[in-house]
Amino acid sequence: MVRSVRVEERTYRKLSQTAGKLQSVWGRPVSIDEAISYLLKAPREENKISDLAGSWEISEREAKEIERLLREAWSRSKLPRSV
Repeated sequence: MVRSVRVEERTYRKLSQTAGKLQSVWGRPVSIDEAISYLLKAPREENKISDLAGSWEISEREAKEIERLLREAWSRSKLPRSV
């Protein structure tokens, strides 16, 4: 049985992106229905930092500042060495 479901434009775009990613991995055309099924079966991995790759334009100065802050935080979070 085939049904129609209304979705907002942004939801449709995300489904199309997912179908495109699956198509490149699976090496064959992937329907929106398959993308939905995949998303429903896939383990939930929300808020992965890798999802942001390429979506944020920053200057070189901003990148260096972020790196500096991360290094600073990492240096404070290391466990002390045992004697």
